[in-house]
This record gives sequence, structure tokens and C-alpha cells, in this order.
Amino acid sequence: MRNFIYIVTVFCFCFAAFSQQNEEKFKNNTTISNRLEKNEVEADEELESNQAVGLEGSELQAFESAKNEFKFQYQLLHKQAAKKSFSSEEQKVLNQQLAVMGEYGKSTFEYNFFTYLAGNYDTANFQFLEKAAFLAPNNPEVWEEMLAYYHIIGNTAKENEFLKLLEKKNVYDASLLAYAEDVLISAQGGILLTHGEKDTYPLLLAKKKLGLEAEIINIDFLTSKTYREALAQKNFVLPEGAFVNTVYVKMFLSLNKERQLQVAMTLPSDYLSLLDQQLSTKGLTYSYAQPLNVKENEKIWKSLYKSILSKEDQMAQRLSANYIPLLKVLYKAEKNLSAKEAYKQKVEAILQGINREDQLNKLLEIEE
Repeated sequence: MRNFIYIVTVFCFCFAAFSQQNEEKFKNNTTISNRLEKNEVEADEELESNQAVGLEGSELQAFESAKNEFKFQYQLLHKQAAKKSFSSEEQKVLNQQLAVMGEYGKSTFEYNFFTYLAGNYDTANFQFLEKAAFLAPNNPEVWEEMLAYYHIIGNTAKENEFLKLLEKKNVYDASLLAYAEDVLISAQGGILLTHGEKDTYPLLLAKKKLGLEAEIINIDFLTSKTYREALAQKNFVLPEGAFVNTVYVKMFLSLNKERQLQVAMTLPSDYLSLLDQQLSTKGLTYSYAQPLNVKENEKIWKSLYKSILSKEDQMAQRLSANYIPLLKVLYKAEKNLSAKEAYKQKVEAILQGINREDQLNKLLEIEE
């Protein structure tokens, strides 16, 4: 059953120097949110105004070529399903493009932002992100990176500042936010391992909105030495080495199994398949190294908002499939025939939304 859920539910969204005058202007600036309130320039206009100003001919062509190659390579690396760290060769490719960009456009948004991205959450490179944020304060990608930085260093006030910006500008789909609230309810009081931006930042928004306690550990952030050190301060045991991949994550869970960790259902199957025998359904998460608790799942089901199940947009239909493991647990345990039929109908409705009606009997283990 779980292999089917992997197929239909995994939605891993895997997406410069200043003049002295600008440096002083930046130092005198208060917060990005204040700049945004005062200056509602659209992000695209800002980016255009900061692209390799003064370059032309072969120099502009070289800058644009390096910029596009970096974007292409970074997206390939960032979306890899089985690892988060860059190999030395992969890092070399990124650095080569940055060197070309730096030769012609160190004052650009792209050079600064890409230099920070190439560091893979290295907090020592924050100066580049700061400069990128000054050049493009309305860019949602910058907000996400600023949010990640402040989350990693544990600055809750600044983290909330960027959560507020992301919420105000409706960066995330309403169905994704609704799903995140139900995931957070499933993980309240626990520790949840997540993957990627769209798997994590909506949860931070839900945490802020609902006021529920839940420790969220993002696999991406584990590439940051600062983040790993912060986890160690919280008495988490870290695997040896710093190369974050499926094996590292499996080891992290094993070393900390006494903490009763939970795993987001939206982790790529490369991670989940390594853990399959140690996972049990707990609401909209998988509990690691813990026995299935039907009573707890019944309680979670009653506490969920479940608003996403009444939505018909594509995002809602995709994410609604993650309710099936929980519904299967409830269906199999239910003795009342009418209640059992109600669970079956909910599963059937979800499957119809994703054109998998033929899987109903197999999923619920109903003999035909």
C-alpha cells in the first residue's frame, strides 16, 4: 500500500559587491519588510534593473550565459531526490559560473543571490544574501532564503518577519496551507522531519497560526554546519560526516529513535523506501520506530480540519492522497459497518480525484 502512496503523493518541490554608497545605504536600512511597505516595486522590475548594469556586447553575453548555466545546474542539484549535499565536482561547476559572473557583475542581484545559494545554507555567506535582499526586497525567493537563515540561527523574531511577508503576499497555495495545518496537528508535541521548501515553510506558517508546539527538522538545512550544531545543542545525535543523503537521514533517525520522531509523508520515495519497515501511520505523518496506535489515529482524525478534502483544485487532489494511509487504518479497525462504509467512501472520493478508482479494493485489501 505504501508504495502506491509514494507514487501519487510525493510532491517534493525541489525549485555580488556593492559600491561604498550602496553599502552605507544598506547599513542604514531597518528591515526588508519596512522597505517593502515603503516601496511596492514589483520583483520583476527590480530584477531587470539590477541585471549587469553597464555591460554590453561580449561581456553581457558572458554574464548572461554564466547566469543561465548556474540556474540550470543549481536547479538540477537542488531537485535531486536522494541527496542534499553537493559533491566536490558539483560545487566546482557552480563556482566556475560564479567566477564568470563575478568578473563582470559583482554588483548584481544574481551574483550575490547565487553565491549564497551555492553555499547550501552556509551561514558564513549571509553577507551575500543580505546584499541580494537589498537589491530585490520584493523577491519571494529571497524571503524564503532569509526565513531559512533566521530559522537556522534560531532568530524567531526575524523568522516571523519573513513568515509574515510570505503570508501577506500569498506565496503559497491555499490548499498547501490547509494541508500543512492538518500535518502540524498530526505532529503536535512531536518532532517532524521534512523535505524541501514547500514541505517546510507552510508548516512554519501553520505553527505560527495555530500556536501548536512541534519541532520541525528540515533535511535541506542539515547541510548547514550551524544547523547541525544547533541540533546537537538540543541533544540530537548527528551521524559522522556532513554529506546529507538518504543514508545520512536513515542514520539520523536511527541515532535518535528514542525521541519518537515523525517523518513527513511528502519525503521522496528514495528516503521512505529505506525506512519502510520502520514506519507506521500517525495522522498525516509516519511515526518512526513506533508501533501503530489505532486509538491515537482515531483521535487525530477527529481533530483534523480536513478542509482540503472538499477542495477540487489540482493541488488539493494531489495532497488529499496523503489522507489514505490514515483512512485505511481507520477502515480496517472500524467494527461499525456504516462507519466503515463512510471511510471507504472517503477513500473512493480521493481516488476518483486522482483518477485511481481502480485501486480502491487493493488499497483497502477488499476481496473482489
